[in-house]
Amino acid sequence: MKDVDLIALAGLLHDIGKFRQRAEAPIDLQTYDKNLYCPFFNGYHSHIHAIYSADFLKKVVSKQTQNSKPILDLQPKNWSKTRVRL
Repeated sequence: MKDVDLIALAGLLHDIGKFRQRAEAPIDLQTYDKNLYCPFFNGYHSHIHAIYSADFLKKVVSKQTQNSKPILDLQPKNWSKTRVRL
């Protein structure tokens, strides 16, 4: 997948968490580190939908390939190094 394709995919999926949050999709927010996914502003974490997006990606997009290597590394600290393998 070319970088331009990855950017287009990110553009389509970046707000998926907003839909899931508004639909009250079942998620255990305690399993995610809010400091990694959500900005801290005026005494609380905002943009909680980012956790819902990460959860979606973890459940749907990061399926294992046949040789058991992940398609995406979904840890934010590694995003700049992530390459998609299809």
